[in-house]
Amino acid sequence: YQAQDFGAVADPTVDNRAAIQDAIDAAHAAGGGMVVLQSGTFGISKQPGDNGAILMKDNVFLKGNGIGKTVLRVVGPTCCRLTGIIRSPWGEATKNYGIADLTLDGNRENTKGLIDGFYNGGRPGGTITDEDVWIVRVEARYCSGYGFEPNERNERLTITESISHHNGRDGFVAVYIIDGVYKNNIAYENDRHGFNVITSSYDLLLSNNIARDNGGGGIVVQRGSLDTPVPHNIMVAGGESSRNGKEGVLLLMCYNVEIKGVDILENGSYGVRIHDPRLKSCECVEQSDHQ
Repeated sequence: YQAQDFGAVADPTVDNRAAIQDAIDAAHAAGGGMVVLQSGTFGISKQPGDNGAILMKDNVFLKGNGIGKTVLRVVGPTCCRLTGIIRSPWGEATKNYGIADLTLDGNRENTKGLIDGFYNGGRPGGTITDEDVWIVRVEARYCSGYGFEPNERNERLTITESISHHNGRDGFVAVYIIDGVYKNNIAYENDRHGFNVITSSYDLLLSNNIARDNGGGGIVVQRGSLDTPVPHNIMVAGGESSRNGKEGVLLLMCYNVEIKGVDILENGSYGVRIHDPRLKSCECVEQSDHQ
């Protein structure tokens, strides 16, 4: 399915949301398929009656022509919160879908609302779960909110070879992610944390990621809300956390966390900070710590 066949045009001043959504809906109605966006910058705005823009569907994959080549940019100015330039539908369990080879641009300097790059999950506080989600070679930039915000809940979510930078909050978030993988990603110059694992996530692997020059911590594992189970069974392996404004790695109210083979250097505060007398079963091995 070629998005251009449904009316999408590579023009940052034109709202292409409906055209791209029509292509996704057509693929979904046929049982699934690949929606392709060619090179160019495509303007995007909010979907009426929803907090997001483009809604992914079961068994549909959206693919561009490469980071920086296919760009989805929010048309400015906007007055409203945009919870995901791309997202899954609210209150639904969406399965077997993904995005690849494109850039999500929040157009931060020319928009007014709080904008996130990618957002998904069933419903915060509930049991509805997105499953088997792939984010591959995707860039999230210039969003006033989060770059990537997979939210409650996701099972078997993979984010790999992706980049998040110059966003107003965190680069990559993991909110109640079960059996997920964040691998070979880069988070830099985000206003807050590079990677933020939070809210009951468990059986999660962060492998060979780089967090540098972020305003907060490089890699953070924390509970967040005081009335949710703590994150646990988290592995942080390889990669780098450097020149961040606060800790290289912060562990706050979590357990069974292993940090292995991470280069941690030149951060503004601690190299590794464990901040909770109740934290248990935390292991840090084979670190390169040059604070």
